[in-house]
Amino acid sequence: MVTADDIRALVHSDLDDPQLILLRGEVQVVSGADVIDGGSALVIGTLAEIQQTHGLGTAPDQSQLQTIAALFDTRVTELGG
Repeated sequence: MVTADDIRALVHSDLDDPQLILLRGEVQVVSGADVIDGGSALVIGTLAEIQQTHGLGTAPDQSQLQTIAALFDTRVTELGG
């Protein structure tokens, strides 16, 4: 399950091109360079995506984090994660 804390970790990550992934049932924030196409990790979303789509700044409030977490959680469910 994607939580507001997962989204907060994504927003505050200092990794290059941070991405939220699901790997072996665990949600993680990794660098985009570490994501391998066709690998076993499912990319849930990226920092760039939520900044662009949701206009998310560097200090999102809890409501924004929860909304994005719910959307990402639905995405995981729909993708079969």
